[in-house]
Amino acid sequence: MSDAADLHVVRDVLDKAVVDRDGRPMGRADSVTIVVPSDGPPRLESVVIGSTVLAHRAAPRLARWAVLERWLPVVSGPPVAVPFDRIECRGLGLKADVQAGETAAMNLEQRLQRWLARIPGSR
Repeated sequence: MSDAADLHVVRDVLDKAVVDRDGRPMGRADSVTIVVPSDGPPRLESVVIGSTVLAHRAAPRLARWAVLERWLPVVSGPPVAVPFDRIECRGLGLKADVQAGETAAMNLEQRLQRWLARIPGSR
């Protein structure tokens, strides 16, 4: 985005695909962290990627009970918070100025790919 005033968090950030600096998928922007300073307007601090964050958005009881972890062994790792100053909004997605391998975001992607590869006819 060229102007921060033009950014609409729900439309432009949440649920958008996030890729690393090399174009590898890291997941989706499941949540954001917002800081509200006492002397100024609120500002986005980070974009959060993680299945537990998404579960909490969908159904807080799901996250509290960690049902996904018991039933779907592909879900693991803590959420990844990418500082917003390292995020670039690009049309239909977001580009993070980080290496996907430096974060835990790739754990879920890799485990899902292995799990889906076991399904007959998926290749």
